[in-house]
Amino acid sequence: MEKLKRIRIPASLKYILRIIKGAGHECYIIGGATRDALLKRPVHDWDLASNASPTQLIRLFKKVIPIGIDHGTVAIIHEKKQYEITSYRSRKPGSFGKTIEEDLALRDFTINAIAYDPFVPSLKDPFEGVKDLQKKIIRSVGDATKRFREDPLRTLRAIRLASELEFRLQAKTLDPITKFSAKVKRLPAERVRNELIKILKAQRPSLGIELMRKTGLLGAILPELLDGYRMKQNPQYHAYHIYKHSIMTMGNLPRDHVLRLAGLLHDIGKPAARKKLKGQFRFWGHENVGEEMADSILKRLRFSNKERQCVTHLVKNHMLHYKEDWTDSAVKRLLARLGKDRLDDFFLLFQADKKATGKEERKGSLLKQLKKRIHQVQSKKEAIKTTDLKINGHDIISLLGIKPGKRVGDILNALLEMVLENPEKNTRKKLKEAVATFAQQ
Repeated sequence: MEKLKRIRIPASLKYILRIIKGAGHECYIIGGATRDALLKRPVHDWDLASNASPTQLIRLFKKVIPIGIDHGTVAIIHEKKQYEITSYRSRKPGSFGKTIEEDLALRDFTINAIAYDPFVPSLKDPFEGVKDLQKKIIRSVGDATKRFREDPLRTLRAIRLASELEFRLQAKTLDPITKFSAKVKRLPAERVRNELIKILKAQRPSLGIELMRKTGLLGAILPELLDGYRMKQNPQYHAYHIYKHSIMTMGNLPRDHVLRLAGLLHDIGKPAARKKLKGQFRFWGHENVGEEMADSILKRLRFSNKERQCVTHLVKNHMLHYKEDWTDSAVKRLLARLGKDRLDDFFLLFQADKKATGKEERKGSLLKQLKKRIHQVQSKKEAIKTTDLKINGHDIISLLGIKPGKRVGDILNALLEMVLENPEKNTRKKLKEAVATFAQQ
């Protein structure tokens, strides 16, 4: 047991620990909470381990949620905060461990196998996880192959920790990962997705993606990305091949997993769309191919509909061919296509994409001009989408005596096209007159 300086913990957590220990049980702060506290990183989830059984813990507190009772895990709620407590693990199925050392021996990596008792204060560190924190090393508890066989997701977690903490994977921990890529492919998509999100949120997410590629995990989880590996682009516009450009674009974006997914996947359609004409590579329509591919990938990984829609929208619209001679109506069409709520995301992706070309010309002035034009157009408060029109679908149904359906939408779009070119026609009177012309169609 190693003495150390006291780690500050929330008052509500201190209360829970005091109740458990006061009842004669052991209780330690374990896993990522202890690791991050020792690294002076923010702790978001304070997880606990105790020799008390779930039944004993339920008797001690008023608000307890049995979230994994078969595995000995309950959540205690105190002062609107939730803390997970797991009874000591054991190698014997259906039973709990008797000591914290037995529990720590079953954890994944040494830096996660450190237990902290805040009332002494002291650490239980049987596998020298503190030394590995100091050396910035990810090392398995015992034999790595055995740990990965127990739960293949640990292979991806090892890479996530290396990326998140910017630590080095010990060779004996890194080498066996390649054997488990097929098993990771068969894991529940939600578990894989959650680890991938944490990699994307790391300071340097490219570290994790590259480790995934080198260990075979990328081929199991995102094989589509490998199609662009070392696939050349036109050197006039790109200094890097498709895969490298994609991970650089991702890394140029803020630490938001949805934005970084869009950066990672924005050119996913290029390998399929690639053609060589007159000595030049062409990628016509790759944004449309990419939209479909990104949609399929995100469905496979069980991302939410909202996340999927945001990413695919950005992938589809990441290309920009703005010119200074664009009319206001052309700028309004762009606004309608991008959506007012997605403009900032689009600009961030555009800048990240251009920066990742590796070319000096990054079209910064072009984007500045476009932003100015958009501001000018928006300040006029003219119609940009069909909902800005002074009449709606119900009006069209009433005026033409038709049923709801595709024709109503087509007419609204036609009216919008008219108003984009002639903003002064966005009045109920003029739009009703225009609708009348559809009566004979």
